[in-house]
Amino acid sequence: MVSHPLYHTTVDGDNLMMEISLIGGNERGIFISSVKPGSGAEKAFLKEGQQLVMLDGCIKGRKQSVPMEACTKEEAHWTIQRCKGPVTVHYKGNDEGYRKLLKDLEEGKIRSGDSFFIRLNLNISNHLDSCTMSVQCDEIVHVLDTMNQGRYEWLCARMDPFTDRNLEFGTIPSYSR
Repeated sequence: MVSHPLYHTTVDGDNLMMEISLIGGNERGIFISSVKPGSGAEKAFLKEGQQLVMLDGCIKGRKQSVPMEACTKEEAHWTIQRCKGPVTVHYKGNDEGYRKLLKDLEEGKIRSGDSFFIRLNLNISNHLDSCTMSVQCDEIVHVLDTMNQGRYEWLCARMDPFTDRNLEFGTIPSYSR
């Protein structure tokens, strides 16, 4: 495994989510996919392809360090939206990881950079919960994207309990708020 040097820069946390776009997730890492030209993030030398490692500062109302390497795309968005004042962004250059993520997305090998399995602890009805998949308590689903089409809903696949293969695909609401 290639080791990448770690860099850091301080930015205005209040504006960070409006100045950068993110791609990736818990399986591939969180990467900056674009930086608004002329923004504080650009002036702080943040750019496309950098992988976020950690944020330090006032986050979610208190001073803390938040590791970003294992965050889902949804967790990364919610964390950055809750930054206030000066925030130090720790990042690394990982062009190979970023290019592979983009290639796999383009080729349809992955849906995002997210991938994990959950056993549901409630029933979800596609008629009542604004989603496209009905699932039952104790069912296992493979979560493939925690911000499907930019919305706070999860793209999932129902799992075959005997083969562990993805079966039916659909969305379920995110109840993490």
